[in-house]
Amino acid sequence: MFALDITSPDGTTRRLFAATRGLLIGSEATCDVTLPGTAALHVRVVLGHDGYTVEDVSGTGIEVDHRAVTEWRSAHVPATIKLAGYTLAFIDLQPSWHEAPDRAIDPVESALIDAIVTGDTASRLVYADWLEARGAVGRAAVVRELVGGRRPDVEMLTWLVSTKLTWRARVLEPAIEGCSRRAECVGHWGKLERIGRPNLRRCGACAKLVLYCVNASQARHHVAAGGNVVFDPFVVRRPSDLILW
Repeated sequence: MFALDITSPDGTTRRLFAATRGLLIGSEATCDVTLPGTAALHVRVVLGHDGYTVEDVSGTGIEVDHRAVTEWRSAHVPATIKLAGYTLAFIDLQPSWHEAPDRAIDPVESALIDAIVTGDTASRLVYADWLEARGAVGRAAVVRELVGGRRPDVEMLTWLVSTKLTWRARVLEPAIEGCSRRAECVGHWGKLERIGRPNLRRCGACAKLVLYCVNASQARHHVAAGGNVVFDPFVVRRPSDLILW
């Protein structure tokens, strides 16, 4: 998952969000990033198990991080790719799923987080103000704005990418998916009852367990077992992975 700031030869810039493990870049309409004046398929960017690969498919020349290459490999997303007068600046939106145990946090912050899990808007605003006063402007904006099932935009994702999964599961309110009782559904993670596990809550309306999921396979298994799910905002899903009402 990445965002791209694409600067054209005329100097104009646009931002593109790519919720995918790879990108095809070229002039063909089937490419993920369509750039007039480039080869039909100019560049392929792929995220594999050992990092990123950038390939000059056209053989006409590209620069990756200021070096002329035909193929580039790294554990990290490239900072820039230049081709045919375009500059593509990458923003990596791939968080770490393997986290060290949480260090002890400020007891005041812990109490503020516990308070917002009840769904109380006033408690959420108090926590956001507390974060902002300590310079955590991005997290403060997340706490204020990502409520009631709202999906994060690219700017929000750039703030969230450095946060821990355990923090997101306590603070965010993603929409519930997989529920067969739409009229009675409470709608989002923030309205569910805590039961002692940070990634699992209970719905008071249907008594089902709702799982905070980090991939589509995990979600399918939980729905098959009779539960409902919400998704972490960094989960990349194909259309066939969607679990709708």
